Amino acid sequence: MISKAEKIIIIDFLEQKLSPELIYVFGSYSKNNERKDSDIDIAFLSENEVDEYQIFLFAQKLADKFKKEVDLIDIKQASTVFKIQIIQGKLIYNANNYKKMEFELKTLREYANLNEKRKEVLEGVWG
Repeated sequence: MISKAEKIIIIDFLEQKLSPELIYVFGSYSKNNERKDSDIDIAFLSENEVDEYQIFLFAQKLADKFKKEVDLIDIKQASTVFKIQIIQGKLIYNANNYKKMEFELKTLREYANLNEKRKEVLEGVWG
């Protein structure tokens, strides 16, 4: 489980660099089943456009602070299935409740639509 001190480090760093509206920790650290070699999975939603290289550099700076690998994900670039994994994690920062509700509801709707399409394909294949 991610500690309160670790949450503060993540939030302070990302606030300075990205001005996020939402920050989630997901994966093993959100489920309290991390191992010594587990990485920290962090996702953010920001109105700012951030290129992939910049995100990579920020992830490396966080990794240096935590002395372990960090995956930093821009939610706007994530697939629907990945977004579901993110919202099943822990929201550690919420600067805009409307954006949170909008993101989570849109993700759930997209996931339901994806499952409907999958069902149609599978029924077509397997009859």
